[in-house]
Amino acid sequence: MADEAEKSDSRRVVGVDGSESSVRALRRAAEIAEALSMPVEATMTWENPVMLANPPDAPPAGG
Repeated sequence: MADEAEKSDSRRVVGVDGSESSVRALRRAAEIAEALSMPVEATMTWENPVMLANPPDAPPAGG
């Protein structure tokens, strides 16, 4: 029964940031996943930078 649960939840998740090494990792994960008949999920996340002040050419806040 544990094997069935592991099999149904099995997938390869790869973080991609656009760099050459992350693209190579994604390709390699796809090769491995194909050999194992498993899906691959590529993910990308980012965090918006915090702005501490308005840029000089930005309209005033609130208007």
